[in-house]
Amino acid sequence: MPFNRRIFRNSLIFLGLFLILLLVGLTLVRLWWESSFFAGYVAGLPLIPDVLETREEGPLSIEKVRFQSQVDEMIPAEFYFPKDATEELPCVVVLYGAGNGMADVKGLAQRFISARCCVLAPEIFGLGERKASDPEGSSTGVLATREKFTTTVIDGQRCIDFLHTRLEVDAEKINLMGVNLGAIAGTTVMSLEPRYRAAILVWGGGNLSKIFSVKGLTGSEGFFQDLAFFLLSPIEPLNHVRRIAPRPVLFQNAEKDEMIPRACVEELYNKAGTPKDIKWYDCGHQEGISPDMIDRMVNDQISWLKSVKAM
Repeated sequence: MPFNRRIFRNSLIFLGLFLILLLVGLTLVRLWWESSFFAGYVAGLPLIPDVLETREEGPLSIEKVRFQSQVDEMIPAEFYFPKDATEELPCVVVLYGAGNGMADVKGLAQRFISARCCVLAPEIFGLGERKASDPEGSSTGVLATREKFTTTVIDGQRCIDFLHTRLEVDAEKINLMGVNLGAIAGTTVMSLEPRYRAAILVWGGGNLSKIFSVKGLTGSEGFFQDLAFFLLSPIEPLNHVRRIAPRPVLFQNAEKDEMIPRACVEELYNKAGTPKDIKWYDCGHQEGISPDMIDRMVNDQISWLKSVKAM
């Protein structure tokens, strides 16, 4: 069959147009994917707050509350404040990691209350009372990881909406503390929510491809793991941390962390704007954390918040 230049030229044109349309289509899909990550936050959405339980323990007043985070999604939380409070006080929103959950927060809250600072801790998606939303509690895979992080980010935004309704809280001194995965999500919260005064990121880091490879959160390997990292890029802390500035941020990290490589911590710290501080502790991610170590970390948190006039 003789070579037909016209057919060949038309084939090249068709192929070129197909590739252009494919590229445009993939770009639009990625833009939609990224824009839809945190679209669940609705400013002005009714909180429908409810106090489920009130109790007092020593100097603490503790309210078990719930309020609407997304449409038809109620988030349980615990709000700690000094029972003798008569003035507006600073507050810290705690996005905890796994660990002992609310049990860890209670010990933290006791120390902050003694420094005249309130604490609000939302129950993290897939843990505690919200475990029914993620029965495994640590489901892997792109969609499960996406849902866990996007829900936590939206919760972090709604927490500040809730605190603006509380007479005990100074709305100009609401701070965010993220621990472990809460630090990763908290970086995004800070970039999206300008009403937070300062941030403390505990056991966090950047470069999720390294971190998730250690934690096994994508549930994938090889090409599919690379695809998972690409699809999860909207939650990459390195893409958000610079937008925390000019608000101050404190990084607290373990020198022997077996889950968050030191290079990931330094990469995130270097990417952050100023003012910023970092403190290292002689322990692992879970090993070697003594009560004295915890006291030191909390004292550092309180001292730092006071130094940046966030308390």
